[in-house]
Formats: sequence, structure tokens, C-alpha cells
Amino acid sequence: MAVTAGRRSPTTLLPDEVIRQLVAAGQADIVVGVPTLDNAATVGQVVAAAEQAAAAAVGFRRVLVFNSDGGSTDGTTDQVLRATAGAPVMASHSLRTIHRIVAPYHGLPGKPAALRTIVAVAELLQARAVLVVDANATEASPAVFASLLAPVLDASADVAVLAPDRDPREGPLVTQVVRPLLAGACGATFEDPLGGDIAMSLQTLPGLLGQPAWNDDALRPGIDLWLRAFVLASGAETMQIATRPRTPPAGARVSLRDAVQQVLRATWRCLELVGRPAGAAPMAAPVTRRVSSGDAAEPEWALDDLARVFRDAARDLAPLWRSVLPPEIVEALAGAAAAPVVRVDDDVWAAVLVHAARASCTHARPDDLAMQVVPIYLGRVAGFMHDARGLPPGEVRRRIDALERAVGLRLRGTAGSGGEP
Repeated sequence: MAVTAGRRSPTTLLPDEVIRQLVAAGQADIVVGVPTLDNAATVGQVVAAAEQAAAAAVGFRRVLVFNSDGGSTDGTTDQVLRATAGAPVMASHSLRTIHRIVAPYHGLPGKPAALRTIVAVAELLQARAVLVVDANATEASPAVFASLLAPVLDASADVAVLAPDRDPREGPLVTQVVRPLLAGACGATFEDPLGGDIAMSLQTLPGLLGQPAWNDDALRPGIDLWLRAFVLASGAETMQIATRPRTPPAGARVSLRDAVQQVLRATWRCLELVGRPAGAAPMAAPVTRRVSSGDAAEPEWALDDLARVFRDAARDLAPLWRSVLPPEIVEALAGAAAAPVVRVDDDVWAAVLVHAARASCTHARPDDLAMQVVPIYLGRVAGFMHDARGLPPGEVRRRIDALERAVGLRLRGTAGSGGEP
């Protein structure tokens, strides 16, 4: 299994000042890790909710809230220290149950360095569990955070993540790209493999600190995805906690093209790093425990615009597609573009996903390869959403499951169309 790597000592990854503060705080039963970069608007309620959940979970034992900050200039770290889940406490009060430490992370900028620092802290303190929370959460809930911690603390799971209860037509980048490739490679996947909240027992994930992914440029925007892929490939017992979806925070967002390109690159790299040998037994599917859910509305998409981008690309990019995809797949894409309603069917889309993923390992410019795949993805979404309009959610989920099976067959080299993938 490709996830193995040499162990790294936590002390080699932490500055001396941070180690001194950790020694003052003492051993912790739970480390609440809060990666931040300019999250002042939301981080206070997140810290308060997570601290309340952790304190309730361990009673009078020790909780450390560790804020790994990337250089915030909007008062984020002040909000962390002022968050009120009871009386604020500081790391220097070594006899208190709850401590907070704010520290800048070192290394390359981005969330990977922040997460790795949090893991190093938890490992150094020999914590029973580490809870990493998304500082951008607009509706942080102590009950949800407690539900993540519970299975790790009672040893019913090694890792717990959230599974927002969305309409299956929501998040096509996840349902049409990430989950099919992850499920095909590992035999199992998560409902929300891009999520930021996770609870882990580090004793079940040996070698996590020593993984090369922490310093991989392609994974800087996709480190949460890699961590979940690593968990699946490691054989850890996993659990999903089904919850209401959160409202996305306001602020700057990347364009659709950039988002698809980033996720494609990150997913391809994840598959390369956690690749499993042909014929390996599939991973155990995550157990899902439902906490709460709501009525999910069917999303609205400008499908004509997506289809137009795909048709233009089928005319202009066909020579580039032929350098990666078998001739019959390129012909099928041309046929889909010429049809009155664009439809990139499961077998064709599965072939595109698998051939592109494998080509990314040797391609001189993987980012350019990802950009070539973006319009095909838009064509796939246009057809899938067109056909899924008005269908019962259960039927849409069955169609997504069928795509995952098609990708899995191709990744295992048993697909009947398109030649050897």
C-alpha cells in the first residue's frame, strides 16, 4: 500500500516556543485543532462550539484548543482567545481543564502546514483524539462536534467525518469526479470527501506525520481530500455523521473553471499517493450515523451555458483530447456535442476520468491536462443534471452509484469499452 512512510518526530516539526507552551499546558485528552487564515467573522463561534463539545466529552479531563494560524491580519487570533464557551482560559494556567494556544505555523503557506502542525501537537501530547474544525463554519454546533468526537472516544471508529444531507444533485464536482475516483481506487468513499471537519484517533494512523503529501504543491488546495483518501487506504474504521448542510460563508470564491481544475489535480495526486495494487481487497465502507437532516432542495443550473462550453471545446480541443483519450472516446464526445441534448454517458465519462488520472502521472504539464478535462466535465454535468431533473433523490443516488461502479471497473482494468484504461 502506497501510504506507508517513515515516522517523523513531532518535536522536529514544532518551534521551541510552541513546545514550551505545550509543556506548560500538559498532556491533553483531546486536541481541538483550528487552522485559520483571516477567519475573524466566524472563528469565535467555531472555537466556542468545539470547546464546549470537547469539554463535555471528557468531563473534567484536559482539552487543548490549538489555533494554527497562517498570518491572519483581521483579528482572527484575538477572536480565538476571546471566544466564550465559559470563562476564557490561557495556556499558562496549567491547572485548568481547558487551555488555548495560538501559534503561527511554519513551512509552505497553506492549510497543509497548519494541519500538519495540529497533528504534531496531538501526537506530542499523546491525545486520545484530535478534532479538526473548519474555521469558516457559519453555523457551528456543539452537538455536531460532539457527535464527531463520540465514536473516536468510545473506540467505535478510528476516524469520523461529516456527511451533509444534501440533494444528490448538489455538488457535482464531488459526485461526478471525486467520489467516483476515490471509490474506484479504494473501494469506498465519503459523502463529503472535501469537508474540513474531522475527528481522529492518531494511534490508528501510524506514519501520518511522515507522509510526503504535506509538502505536495498539487495538494495545497486539496489537503482535506488527501487526508480522507489516506484514512481509507490505511484501513482505518471510519464513520460518517449525517448532518444538515452548512451555509457557505460569504467572501471571495474561485471561478468554476479554477475550482474544477484544482480538484482534478488534487484528486489525481491523491490516487497516485494512495494507489493500491491491482486485486487488493476493497476498503470497508464508512458507517453512517444520522444526527439530523433537513429537506434538501433540488439545485438550479444554467445547463445551456455548460453545454455550450462543451460543444465549443469538442470543436477546438479534439486534437489535444486525442493525445490522452482513445479514438472511440473522442468520437463519442464529438457525438455527444452534436446531439440536440448533450449527454456524456457513464462509460464515456468513466473512461475520461480514468485515462486522465493515469495520464496525469506522466504528463509534463498536469495543470494543462486538467484544463482540457474541465469542458468535458461541464458537458457531463449538463447531461446528468438534465436527465436528473424531477427524479426522486433515491434514483439520482442510484445513478451516481452506477458511475462509481463504472469507474471502479476501469481502474481495475476490467472495463469492456475503450480498451485498456
